[in-house]
Amino acid sequence: MRLQAPLEKKRHYPIEFAPIDGVDTQLIDFIIPFNAAIAGKAIVELGLPSDSLIVLVNRDENFFVPSGGTVLEGGDVVLVLVNDKNISEVREILMRWKKPEGEPREVPPG
Repeated sequence: MRLQAPLEKKRHYPIEFAPIDGVDTQLIDFIIPFNAAIAGKAIVELGLPSDSLIVLVNRDENFFVPSGGTVLEGGDVVLVLVNDKNISEVREILMRWKKPEGEPREVPPG
């Protein structure tokens, strides 16, 4: 059986980024999960690395430039300018899921 998944539609943004040799920065998009721990939080509260910046948000097919006070929602697509060394940290912050209610909290030892 040869099954093929549909191709993911390439997103187009009203902003372009052309990498320059010797510069280790990328412009990457992330979809905020609906059950993300950051959903309902302002960008300034996220704890992103200082050399990472959310430059554009796509919410309900509308684009806007966020400020530190912008509250992110599940389903938002964020365009992040990020240093290569921090991509995994940014991904972890943006993709972390909420713990289900009723799940016991971890108690630190001691």
